[in-house]
Amino acid sequence: MPVMDALRKLELVESQLRGLRKRVVSAERYLAARDKQLEEATARHDELQARRRQRQATVANLESEVQSIDARMEKYRSDMNSASTQKQYQAVNTELAAAKADKERCEEQILQQMQEIETIDAQAAEIHAQVKERTTVRDAASADLEERRDEIAVRLAELEKERDAAAEDVPDDVLGLYDRMTHETHGEPMAAVEVINARSRDYACGECNMQLPFDRVALLGGNPDIVQQCDSCHRILYLQEETRGALVGG
Repeated sequence: MPVMDALRKLELVESQLRGLRKRVVSAERYLAARDKQLEEATARHDELQARRRQRQATVANLESEVQSIDARMEKYRSDMNSASTQKQYQAVNTELAAAKADKERCEEQILQQMQEIETIDAQAAEIHAQVKERTTVRDAASADLEERRDEIAVRLAELEKERDAAAEDVPDDVLGLYDRMTHETHGEPMAAVEVINARSRDYACGECNMQLPFDRVALLGGNPDIVQQCDSCHRILYLQEETRGALVGG
């Protein structure tokens, strides 16, 4: 088989392989994006729950402090009832007033913390709904990915065998060039020669539109074992049947 025909056969098989793999890659990217959204929502929900626990711990500490103040106030009242002098009474009364102020401060802080907990609960409920929704979307994306993988598995294996068989018909040095160009052009290693004007021998690369010297195009038409590259994009050039006919006619 002529080298250029072997290369075209190889490219056509690889083109089908890329098409199948893109279906899976697009599904993988979609799933990754949904995973990221779910992770962000879950992290936000976990952060809110951590803040709620902190507020609850603060409330518990303040309530414990209020209980301690109540015990002190009860003792102050008892001391006032048993005070033997006005001076003693006034001193204890001052301590009682300070304790009342401390209790009011604690109760205000408790109220503030409880209000913050209510706000956190409202935010957490909203985020929880997002987590459920995003989990559903993520699970659907995961199922779609597995379905696509199953759908193409058999055909993918067949094409990979065809690719290996097609590559065997290509000389090693040409195959190395083809593989290098496949990598450099992200899967588009070959370019068709386009006829701009056959009468004036005007031809161009079908990928980058750079004008091609006629002698290079003529070599392709005259010897299908010769490999030619575009001087601009360096893709491997090939002639389509209609272009070959125009070249011969010209």
